[in-house]
Amino acid sequence: MLLLVLFLLLQETTALPIATCDGLLAETQAISDRLRDARRFDGVMPDDLLRQFAARAREARRCYDGRAPEHLGLLYRRELYALRWLRRYEEAIHVASEALSQDALSPAERAYLYYDRANAHARLGRSVEALHDYVEALARTPEHDAEQRASLLIEMGFNSRQLRDVTAATSYYRQAEQLLRSRPAVDRSRLAFLLRQKADLALTSAENDSLLEAGLRDALEAAQLYLESGSANLLYNAGTAYLTASQLSDALGDATQAIELARRAETFGQRTRSSLLLAGALRTLATLEARRGRMQVAHTHLLDALDHARQAGYTEYEMVIARALGDLELGRQHLAAAKDWYQQAIRHAETLRASLGTTDWSVMAFDQWQGPYTGLVRVLLAEGRTQEAFLTLEQTRARHLRDLHRQAQLMGDLSDHDRLRVDSLSQQLVEVRNQLSRPSSPDALTRLKLRETRLMTELDAVLDLEPQATLLPLPQLHAALRERGQVLISYFVDPADPVFGVPAFTFAFVLTPETVTGVTLDVSADSLETLMASISPLFRARPGERQEEPPSLPTSGLTFRSQTTPGLRERQFDTDALFRLHQALIAPLQPYLPERGRLVVVPDGLLFMIPFGMLLEAKTPAFSYEEAPFLVRRYALSTELAASMLLRPNPPDRDLSLDVAAFGRTRFDAPDLGALPGRAPLPDLPAVADELASIRSLFRRTRIAQDAEATETVFYRLMNEPTALHLASHALTSPSPLYNAIVLWPDAETDGVLFFHEMKRHRLSTPLVVLSGCSTADGTLAFGEGMQSLQYAFHATGVSSSLATLWLVDDRAMSRIMETFYRHLRDGLPKDVALQRAQLDYLEAAPASAQSPFFWAAPVLYGDPHPLHLSRPLPWGWLLGLLALVALLPFLFRTVRSSLSV
Repeated sequence: MLLLVLFLLLQETTALPIATCDGLLAETQAISDRLRDARRFDGVMPDDLLRQFAARAREARRCYDGRAPEHLGLLYRRELYALRWLRRYEEAIHVASEALSQDALSPAERAYLYYDRANAHARLGRSVEALHDYVEALARTPEHDAEQRASLLIEMGFNSRQLRDVTAATSYYRQAEQLLRSRPAVDRSRLAFLLRQKADLALTSAENDSLLEAGLRDALEAAQLYLESGSANLLYNAGTAYLTASQLSDALGDATQAIELARRAETFGQRTRSSLLLAGALRTLATLEARRGRMQVAHTHLLDALDHARQAGYTEYEMVIARALGDLELGRQHLAAAKDWYQQAIRHAETLRASLGTTDWSVMAFDQWQGPYTGLVRVLLAEGRTQEAFLTLEQTRARHLRDLHRQAQLMGDLSDHDRLRVDSLSQQLVEVRNQLSRPSSPDALTRLKLRETRLMTELDAVLDLEPQATLLPLPQLHAALRERGQVLISYFVDPADPVFGVPAFTFAFVLTPETVTGVTLDVSADSLETLMASISPLFRARPGERQEEPPSLPTSGLTFRSQTTPGLRERQFDTDALFRLHQALIAPLQPYLPERGRLVVVPDGLLFMIPFGMLLEAKTPAFSYEEAPFLVRRYALSTELAASMLLRPNPPDRDLSLDVAAFGRTRFDAPDLGALPGRAPLPDLPAVADELASIRSLFRRTRIAQDAEATETVFYRLMNEPTALHLASHALTSPSPLYNAIVLWPDAETDGVLFFHEMKRHRLSTPLVVLSGCSTADGTLAFGEGMQSLQYAFHATGVSSSLATLWLVDDRAMSRIMETFYRHLRDGLPKDVALQRAQLDYLEAAPASAQSPFFWAAPVLYGDPHPLHLSRPLPWGWLLGLLALVALLPFLFRTVRSSLSV
């Protein structure tokens, strides 16, 4: 006890006097005033003064040592301010985290500290962490502080944009503008900042000129508001507004105005000595000069821009500029220089991707950073290095899906505590997203999005998975193709870059069990889009295109597994377009393909929308499908997102209790679709009952759940018991992939709508999932990941293969195809061959009016094509006959014996 007293007395004597600490506090205030004046009058704050500011704030905080808690938050914020302007972001994050661990801080001080830490995360490209901290800051900012809440909403909008969540960004910006314009005295600088952010959003996501023009007005108003403030420290912001206005003018085709505005932005960058603004202005000027054919001037601007981006420490700018330099050199056919720039850009892209972890957003965010890879692929192909080009392209494909698989594997290594934590967070995330799928007020939407962000960040923190690019082991891939008896075709479709004179380029890699071959295809991304559009409006034909009028087709008796009914033009596929697609995509590869057999296709871009089996090998009369030479008559086809997916280890053999568990809904008249407000009524699907009945008759061990039995609860209970899991109902597509769904039956625990985001939290080991609703393979197209659809969700959970549909399907046609597909599976055929036979059986039996590929080509097999071990039903007829014979044997024996005794 005496020692403790002596220790405390010693501490008292070594602590500096409060007056000394107050002097240090006053010194930080004096430095703060000098920094403010420097920024106001000179437009820049000296680094030595900023370092002094950080040091004095730290000394004052340590001097007080908890004796003046009222100053603690202020001193932490002053230190953080200096660290931010010194670009010491990691240190700033550490200091902010230390501050947030202090109990003495008020909610308002915590809000500001979260804000500071969020800014540091954002500057390091960690958008998820930044958004999380902005969420925490908003939660602690009182309602009456409208200006600070608006600032936070603006930052949240910006980070949502970085994560490609345009809907959330638009909502945050709208709320912020309402808050700012509702104030009696509008804060001009905050409103200007918001308008500039809105203009940036228009630049990246506007779908028409009117939205671009609105964005241009916002950008110019923002610049004017900044200039009217008369403050030198807002000149930088005015410059960024002019930069955005320049890019919008360029998008609208006004090159003269675009150059004038970009030069104005450059001037403000020079006046404010802002490396970041100068990097952006010079990059924009480079693009504008390149459009005018002045490539050397553009090259000089880009090199200067890169120097400024490095000084600013802005990784994304460094990546974008390095990629632009690669494109410029590629356009000039300087392959070695282009390769160097692309490799540099790839290093930056991987740094940015790693910052996202494996969140749901990373798949959408990373697709805008994959350009350097495609540039490098083009260089390698130009050098004749086909194999290396293929391996480089593979690094971009199914990265997110492979990350999810690795994440699921790591789950097995978690402690019981962490596994329970992951389960809890995942369940909460599902509940939040279910609420987000329903209409909400802006305030409710914001609260839900904030909660979603928190949960995702916590989930990533527990799993702690760092995504990595890995090279595909080619010998193993050849061995897998040999074992499967398949040949692989991997497409590469790269659009033109008119800015730097890089032409469109399409290529196909053909891999056999022994070789890697490449073929340049004489078709561009634009011409592919035009060809696809001419097949049918289902492929998003451009408005106003003229097509030959198809013959009339009866529509009575057709029911579709969707809330919309396709018209005549959708159902009648143009045979000439199907032939031309074959000539563009398959015919040039024919020398490297077997005469007949099995192909696995890795599509690219819009090619994910095409079932290759419907392509025509020869010219065919318009809209005439009988005996038409569809590619499916020659090849059994399956699809993969990446060649690397062929190397996924097969799940261990285990004794599954069911052959097929089938879920289907035939009736949709009950008022129970509470999860689907605002949607049109869903038509009944009577043929689903026949589909389920045929499954029951084909296999020995089945579990059929129809209508009221087909609930999510039963689904989750049975999902890992069958060899094949079958879902037959209406499928719902959404602009947000997380909310693609298939409709089951509600019960007391669930709403009956099985969403994409709900499936992703489960682990399935089912060998085959069949999704026989409409458009279950259709969804948002993500670079390298294909369609973000229901089938993607099931593959993310671990299923080996899936059968899904690319468009609206006819109820009865789909039922017939499903029945014969299962029959061929039961007979031991590989899945791809079973699908081929089922489609050919349909064509053989269907009337001419129902032989368009619309009726039979929508089902596509993804994943492992190996046969399944399925049991036939017991031959009850033969068994009953045998039992009857056994029962008659005594009578026959007595009869024969009696006759012999006579």
